[in-house]
Amino acid sequence: MQRKILWLYTVTVLLMVGCGSGDSKAVTTSKLKGTWQTKCRNLPDNTSEKTVLLFEKEKLTRSEYMYDDIGCKERDIMEHINVSYRYTLGEDVTTSDGKTATKITTTVTGFEIIKGTFVNDEIPQYGEIEKSIVMIDGDQLYAGEDKAPYQLEYQEYLSKVK
Repeated sequence: MQRKILWLYTVTVLLMVGCGSGDSKAVTTSKLKGTWQTKCRNLPDNTSEKTVLLFEKEKLTRSEYMYDDIGCKERDIMEHINVSYRYTLGEDVTTSDGKTATKITTTVTGFEIIKGTFVNDEIPQYGEIEKSIVMIDGDQLYAGEDKAPYQLEYQEYLSKVK
C-alpha cells in the first residue's frame, strides 16, 4: 500500500512539473485572460487617450478611446473604436535584458466604430497580421516587437483591471 501511495505521489509531482507549477515566466492564455488597460496618456493638443485589451480564450478585443480633455474623463469621449482579433501564442524568447517573453500573433477579425470619425488608414483591415512579444510581470503586461534583439517597452504597459 505504501508503494502504491509513493508511486501515486511521484506521478502527481511529475505531472505538476510537466504541466507547470505556476512558476513559469511564459505567457499563457490563462495568464492573459481578463481586462488590461493603459494609464491615461495626456497629449500635447490637450486631449488624452487610453487603450483597453480584453483577452478571452483565443480572442482579443482592443478598445481605443480618445478624449476631448486631459485626464480621460468618460463624459468627454470623442472617439472610440473596438477592434477584434484572433490571437495565438508562440515560442518563448529571451529579451536583451534577460527576461522571458512570449511571441504573439494577432489577426484582425473585425471592428466596430462606437463614436467618432475614422479615416481608412486608422482602421485595421480584416486579416491584417501583427507579430509581437509579450511578458507579464505581476499585474503588468509589457509588449515589444517580434525581432531580434528582443526588447520590451517598459514605459508603455497595461495593468490588469480584472
